[in-house]
Order: sequence, then C-alpha cells, then structure tokens
Amino acid sequence: MATAYLQALHNSGKLNWEWTLRPTAFRSDKTMFSVDISMKGKWQFLPFLALEATADAMSQYYHTLEGLPIGWSMDLLVPSVSKVPAEQMLQGYAGLEASFGRHMVSAGAYIKELNNIIYYKEAHNFFNSGISSWESDVELGKGDSKGIEMMYQYQGDDLQVQASATVSKSTRKGFSQVNDGKPFHAPFDRRLVSNLSVQWKAFNLNFTWQDGNWVNGAGERYTVIDPQGKEVILEYFSSINNYQMPALIRLDIGYRRQWRKDRFDHELSLGVFNVLNHFNPFTVYYDTKDETWKELALIPIMPNISYRISF
Repeated sequence: MATAYLQALHNSGKLNWEWTLRPTAFRSDKTMFSVDISMKGKWQFLPFLALEATADAMSQYYHTLEGLPIGWSMDLLVPSVSKVPAEQMLQGYAGLEASFGRHMVSAGAYIKELNNIIYYKEAHNFFNSGISSWESDVELGKGDSKGIEMMYQYQGDDLQVQASATVSKSTRKGFSQVNDGKPFHAPFDRRLVSNLSVQWKAFNLNFTWQDGNWVNGAGERYTVIDPQGKEVILEYFSSINNYQMPALIRLDIGYRRQWRKDRFDHELSLGVFNVLNHFNPFTVYYDTKDETWKELALIPIMPNISYRISF
C-alpha cells in the first residue's frame, strides 16, 4: 500500500475549515486505486454558539470478516482482492456546540452509508481448509447507520465531568444469499450508548450503560414426525443476528496519587472494576448436554492495586 496525503487549513476567527485529500494505491492480486476526501468546518456565528459539519468519502482495503461462528471473540481482517473490492464509506455530520464559562454542550446527527461490506456465509468451513478460499465464500452487501449524539463537559479546578449519549441504528442489507436477502442488525448495533466520567482531585468514577449487541442465538421451533410416528421438536435460525444480548452496565471507581521523595517518583493506584458485579454476557453458545442456549460472561467485580517507583 502507498498513500499520499494533502491537507489545507483555514482559520479566520469565526470560520475555520480544513479539507484532506488522500490518494491510495493498493496491491494484492491486482493494483487498486482510490481517492479519499474529508472536509470539516466550524462557524462561530455567536460568541457562545458554533455550528460544526463534516463530510467524508473514504475507502478501506482491509475488511472485518462478519459472519464468524458463534462464540468467536476476535475480529478477523482480510485484504481486498479482485473478487472483494475495497469497502467504501460516505458519511456526514452536523451539530451545534455551546459554551457557557466552564460548561460545554454539543448535539448533532450523523448518517453513514457503506458499500462492499463482506459477510462470511460458510461458517461451517471456518476451522478447516475452507478458510484458505475465503474470498469465494463471502457475500458482498451494504450497510447504513444513523444516529444522534449529545455530550456535556464541565472543566473545574478540582472537578471534571463528562457525560455523553448516542442513539443510533446500524443495519446490514443487500446480501442476496444471506438472510434471504432481507436486512438484519449489524452485530454492534446498540440503540443507546451512554457514558459518564467524573474526576474529583485524585478520585475518578466511570459509568457506562449500553444496549446489548446482537448475535445468532434465537432459533425458531417447528415439529416433525419421526419414523416411529412421534413428534420431534427441531430448531432453525430464521434470521441473522436475531437475539439481543442484555444491556452492558459497568461502574468503575479509582484513586491515583503521585508524589516525589528522595529523588524517587512514587505513584499509587487503587481501583475497583465492575463495582456493581454485573456479569455483562457478551455472547451465547448452545450447550449440547443441557440442550439449551447459555450466555457467556467473563469478568465479575475485580479490585486492583499498583505501586510504581521511578527514578
């Protein structure tokens, strides 16, 4: 990959803008070219109120492979090739920012369109030699996302507070051989994401509340007759990412102190991760022994302490 970068900036008091041009050449089984364009502007039309807007048209030559087996907890990146062109993105944002002394409030809306999203439709081949021909087992489709973002900040001498919330919807669509061609949830589609961060002197608190992510974990049931004439209940998946995990709720608290003595720098950190002991399951799996779906969580409440000396 070879990339060039050109940026222009303009500042004139009330109006600030910048734009970026980035041509890229990428070589795999063939050479591909793209030109990314980014624009950003801010208009301070009142002393306390400003309008912000951004627009981007970008390409990405490494794809995150969606559609991996249930329980797979790592992202797999694959490069663009002849059969799988670069992922393309168009996005825009517009919002207002207001400042009142040490307080700042912002709110805005965004929209994003994606093309050449890839979905791995042969998950049963993932752990054998089938993965070597992954480019023949993926389906190309599209994605979209839209939402509203809000943020509040306070910067005091001893107290700093930041709160934010995002309401959004992210969808995958246009996959002719996946989910019968119907739209489905993106795996990371969280309708509400909220965060609160508070720091007072040496103490800090972080809280997050997020809607659960989406997984393949809710089967539809139907009845068949076995050769002995008995009814047997079977399950099948009626759609992709059809089960929403429980909300993610986490509270972390901490204390950090630094001091210097006898030419040594000391740093003490104390904290408690996941104070509420909320298990926050992140995926599901099918227990063949119990013949039922189960949620998987890893980290409960966890205290931590560290002491560092440097010189």
